[in-house]
Amino acid sequence: MPAVVDRGICNGCVGLERRECVYNCPYDAIALVDGKAVVDEIKCDECRICIEVCPVRAIALE
Repeated sequence: MPAVVDRGICNGCVGLERRECVYNCPYDAIALVDGKAVVDEIKCDECRICIEVCPVRAIALE
């Protein structure tokens, strides 16, 4: 199962220089939509990098 973002927790990395999940995803599978991260299920390779770099722990594998 691809990574899933808890949109109730995700704050779009407000105040940080970059969006860590977007910046670090080697598959270009994460984008910001309405200020929150969204994972493209087709592109996600379940590498877990986004989970490790998310500063608010808003991403998990289902």
